[in-house]
Amino acid sequence: MLTRRQFLIRMGGGVAVATGVAFGVGCGAKDVDPSTPPMIRYGGERCAYCTMSIDDARFASAWRAPAGSERHFDDIGCMVNAYRREGPPADSRFWVHNYSSQDWLDAGAATYLIAPSIKTPMAYGVAAFASASEATAAVPAAKATLAWADVLSTLERKG
Repeated sequence: MLTRRQFLIRMGGGVAVATGVAFGVGCGAKDVDPSTPPMIRYGGERCAYCTMSIDDARFASAWRAPAGSERHFDDIGCMVNAYRREGPPADSRFWVHNYSSQDWLDAGAATYLIAPSIKTPMAYGVAAFASASEATAAVPAAKATLAWADVLSTLERKG
């Protein structure tokens, strides 16, 4: 026969186990639609490359690996250098913000400008746009527009 004390100890342990199981199921990894852009908490998280606060959406960028893990960056240049250093998994998705509208763009479909007049958080001077005409209208001083592959190969390494 159980004493009152033994009964309470066993019941408390059972409640703790049941709570842990329920909490674990509710807080498990959620499936992320790979086509949806990431969610960045501006002012609340740090760049995965330089560790500066991500504050300005015009220059924020991110990638998502096929398994769903994400890396967020405060500057497109930081994402490019992290790409060079780490070589993210094949089939990773890359996003950049449109400099003009701050909407997310697929990095491979965006048009880029690199110019000293573009003041980015880490001074890479690169901004993304939805089209070449939008880019040249926004920054007339820039000389030429670039594609994502050009940015990956030509952006100067810092840090």
